[in-house]
Amino acid sequence: MDRVNQACSEATDLKAEVAATGGEVFLFGLLGSLLMRLWAFAITRPVMAIRWWIRFGAIRTDDPNFIRAKRDVMRTSGFAAITLLVLLIITLVSFYLTQNSE
Repeated sequence: MDRVNQACSEATDLKAEVAATGGEVFLFGLLGSLLMRLWAFAITRPVMAIRWWIRFGAIRTDDPNFIRAKRDVMRTSGFAAITLLVLLIITLVSFYLTQNSE
């Protein structure tokens, strides 16, 4: 039961960090460091989600809190993957435009 509680706690932390980072990206993006913040988000959040899956993904329980935690981590993983994909596209397009403008 302790591992289930720990899994739920870490999933909640991950979800809160993603929400906070989204707000941070918006606020600091207005100041010009959007790309740097997106890269930080895109690298750290998938690593944290993978770590959660490795540690707690094999737990089998009917605990509704764990089921919700697992769903939250899946959503967070998906959001992080989409963010990474968009960031890669933006970076490649900006690199292409920079190379062709010379």
